[in-house]
Amino acid sequence: MDKLFKIFIKDHENVTEPSVRMSYGKFAGIVGIISNILLTVMKIVTGLLINSIAIIADGVNNLADTTSSIVTLVGFKLSALPEDKDHPYGHARIEYITGLIISVLVITVGIELGRGSIDKIVNPEEVTFNYIVVIILVIAILLKLWQAFFYFTAGKKIDSTALKASGIDSRNDLVSTFLVLIGLLISHFFEVNCDGYIGILVSAFIIIWQMKQKPDTFESFGKPKD
Repeated sequence: MDKLFKIFIKDHENVTEPSVRMSYGKFAGIVGIISNILLTVMKIVTGLLINSIAIIADGVNNLADTTSSIVTLVGFKLSALPEDKDHPYGHARIEYITGLIISVLVITVGIELGRGSIDKIVNPEEVTFNYIVVIILVIAILLKLWQAFFYFTAGKKIDSTALKASGIDSRNDLVSTFLVLIGLLISHFFEVNCDGYIGILVSAFIIIWQMKQKPDTFESFGKPKD
């Protein structure tokens, strides 16, 4: 991971320098956006192809992670702006507003997915099993594992609450995708259609996790802690 930081972050070892901290935060945000968009597309397309509400819900969960990465990126950039007449305490509060809007949107989508999952339970539809789908989900799990390690490493280097929280989020998403994979295998080998039930679990996870979130403090983004 250090080699990655060395390539993309100038003077990467000088983590007490505010500009270097900003570079870490921006880089982490960009990595999160790219990796989560990839996971979102993989899962939603796969879910649509095999008619699985659980995989679609897991893809939407990664879409929520994409928005969180955007908030992280915006947060680091805004915290670098100086105070002015209209913002005597800086611009960090904009991140709070952005995070709130995103959370409301994600919770709304989570509720709709929950409703769709209930409909799947009441009116079950066959999920098309394919080992390629299993491989895709395993790749997604491994990518989330790497992502969690990346966030934890970056967060530890600059002592950032925001990045450490992203690492926890990635770790939790790994568990969510693992549940989807287990549900798919159970449905295939035991001929028990549990797609709707797994979809409810994932949608509940999305709603509960978003409701627990709160934007991190100004220090988490912009300045080293004392």
